[in-house]
Amino acid sequence: MPGYNRQAMTHPTTFDEFLTAFFGIFTQRSFRGADFLGYLNRSDAQRSGDEASIVDTAITSPLLGLLGFEAGERVYNQQHLGDRPDFAPTDPVYGTCFIVEDKSTSLSLTLDLNDPNSHLSQLRGYMRGVRLGWLMNGKQLTAWKFDDPDNPQRLIDLDISAAIQEWDQGGAPTLSDGINQALHDLFDLFRKEAFTSLQRLEADLALDEEAWQRQALPLGDESGNEPVLVEALQSLVFELQRNARRLLANHLTRYAEYQDKANRITDDAVETATQEIQRLRDRVLTSLNPIQSLVDLSATDRGEIESIFLRLEQDARAYVSPKELFAEILAILTQAFQRKYANQAKSPRAPSTLEGGYTPLNDALKPYVEKVFTWHQRQATLRQTYQLDIRVHDDYTVWTALVQETMLGGLEEAQRQDEFALQAAYVVFIRLLLIRVCEDKGVFPHRFISDGGVKR
Repeated sequence: MPGYNRQAMTHPTTFDEFLTAFFGIFTQRSFRGADFLGYLNRSDAQRSGDEASIVDTAITSPLLGLLGFEAGERVYNQQHLGDRPDFAPTDPVYGTCFIVEDKSTSLSLTLDLNDPNSHLSQLRGYMRGVRLGWLMNGKQLTAWKFDDPDNPQRLIDLDISAAIQEWDQGGAPTLSDGINQALHDLFDLFRKEAFTSLQRLEADLALDEEAWQRQALPLGDESGNEPVLVEALQSLVFELQRNARRLLANHLTRYAEYQDKANRITDDAVETATQEIQRLRDRVLTSLNPIQSLVDLSATDRGEIESIFLRLEQDARAYVSPKELFAEILAILTQAFQRKYANQAKSPRAPSTLEGGYTPLNDALKPYVEKVFTWHQRQATLRQTYQLDIRVHDDYTVWTALVQETMLGGLEEAQRQDEFALQAAYVVFIRLLLIRVCEDKGVFPHRFISDGGVKR
């Protein structure tokens, strides 16, 4: 089993401890006689093939140790559902927590899922029954969430070399916000404790009042425990805020993805949907000219036809099917036709179909209507897929408008999102506190979340 060293055996319990231990991995002279930055100064040829000896042994394995996985739990280079990933960290109850695929420091990570030979495609191939995975080459650590295997979400993109350089300038205070957040996410999302089963969590919560009293810290009577309580509550709110901030960032990213997709007929379309539809609509309007001598359309007739197109594009429920729209346009043409020949002794018979009597218009109209219906169907599907992200974006937008005239109105976007997450955290905390007050005051017939409430 690779990765044995003193640092790897450490299991930090706080983020500050984790930071110190994390950078301690790279400052040791365990990279063929050099520290990590010194090792990277060697040529690619000198570092070629160092996946196992350097990335696996000197970086990933110690890092998994810092995250709480003992040597036997890191599952190095063993069979996993027919494949053999580099690491598959495992908890006895949870099972495989995530997959790790390492590459040599001489290689740049390739992330194109359209290329079956890319590194990310290789990682995806290992993700059977597992949602989270790492892809790293020692210089760069990326973490992915594979809820949708064809569209994985990148959770972390950490430039390790840049992080070491910033740390060397003065420790934690000199880390940039992006690197600090990436390291925080690594600590929060991939600690072994993060994979604790719901059953184990329930067992911890489902304490009878008597058992809880035995382990509870007393308050008052100069117990000195008030600062402990305050610190615990502050930590809880901070954890709730960080989680809310992470969720908000994910929802806003997905909303931007939704907007981009909703503005196009297909994901790979060069033109926007509006541009495609406008071009096809112009062709339809131009196709009215060749039939002008047949029906003598007035400006009012043309205006009515354009109004039909406007309703079609703006209201997905305006027409149940293309047939209904074709019939409405045919009725306008028929009225114009009958007006033109109304004073003749024997009027010719008006065409009964667009296809039979108005071929230029019919040929231009069909692709236009099909395109608009396809666009509406795509938007409906996307709204269903991204409904939660749309709702979160709308709530955030309304909140932003409400605080615009307050002292929060001048915040930068990142600060504004932090504040939104903090207020969301307070809402959750206050709701929990309200339930606890109602429990202690006997408002509820039974307890819900304390003193055996979960157990019952």
